[in-house]
Formats: sequence, C-alpha cells, structure tokens
Amino acid sequence: MGKKYIFDKLEWLFDCSERNFDIEHLQYFGHANGPFCPRCHKLMSHESEFPSDDSFEVKKTKKEYDVFCQSCDLRVKTKFENINSLKYEAHSAYHAKALGLIDEVISLDLPPTKLKVADSDENYFMRVELTQKEGRLVGVVYIGEKLKKQTSKDKVQIFVDIDQQQVRFDANNKNPWLLLSKFECEFKNVTSKVKLKGDDENS
Repeated sequence: MGKKYIFDKLEWLFDCSERNFDIEHLQYFGHANGPFCPRCHKLMSHESEFPSDDSFEVKKTKKEYDVFCQSCDLRVKTKFENINSLKYEAHSAYHAKALGLIDEVISLDLPPTKLKVADSDENYFMRVELTQKEGRLVGVVYIGEKLKKQTSKDKVQIFVDIDQQQVRFDANNKNPWLLLSKFECEFKNVTSKVKLKGDDENS
C-alpha cells in the first residue's frame, strides 16, 4: 500500500511515493488525488463546485470556504477559494517535502566540472580534484603514503569548499598533521592558513 498525506487538515494521495521520487522526472510525479475525508476517507467537494446565491461582494470578501463530505457530512474550513487552488497547494507541499528527502544536490548554476591532477614518487602520492559536493564547487586534496596494504588511514583527505571559503578535513582518514606541517588556501576574500599547534603563526 502507498502512503496518505495530510494537507490543510484533509487527506491526500499522490501517484508516487518518496522511494520512487526522481528529481529528473519531477514534472511527472506527485499528482494530487483528493481531498479525501479524514473521517470516512471518501472524496470531498469544495463549495465552489456548487452554485451559490451569495452576491459578488460577499464572495470577494470571503476568507474561508467549506470543503465537505457528501457521505458523512463532515465540513472542513479552508482558505483556498476553489478546488484547483487547493489541489495546487497540496501538490506544491508534496514536492517540497519530497525534495527535502533527496540527499544528493546537483547545482545547475555551476558549469560542468570534473578536473583531476595527480603526482607521486616512490614514497608518497597526491591527487587534486575539482568537483561538486552538495551543490557547491569543492576541491578535494588526497595525500598519502604508498604502502603495500593501503587503507583509508594511510591518506589525508582535505576538502576546499570554494563557495563557502572553508577548509575541512575528513576525520575518518589520516590526521593531516602526521604528514603536513602547513596547509594554506587563498580564496577570493580570505586566506585560510592551517598550521600545527605550537607554530608561531596562528591558524
């Protein structure tokens, strides 16, 4: 069975679930089916679907509308003046929720970028990559010792977040200071210098 959703105190169904949600097909997913009655779960109606004797001025100043179940007579107040605007907002709320559940972020504002530079000698290796991470332009620096049995603890991984102008290390890899005495990045507005504790110059 799928999932039901609550929006504006009413029940809704969508023609796909979050586990099948694909950002590449966003325009095809999430059609709002409803509203359904939260008491008997049958399809409800909006008062705008039926003729009214209210004058134009009364309709113009009205701030609440009835959504009602013709089966069990439940009435729910809504601020949306017709069924289409109610469905549209439910549809938008579903997409907002689904987008929030997606882990991978790809920025279309950044030009396609995937640069790699590598060098090594008989004892050490180094690789620098420029790529996207969570929708931001990030440089990744790998430095490590050449060992017969290589593990994640044998290399340093440094993230240079160009958009946020920050330098970070991966705690799951080797401590940078076991290989490096200084790491410096110069950004557009700031220079980040990181040194070993005890050096004369502050980090």
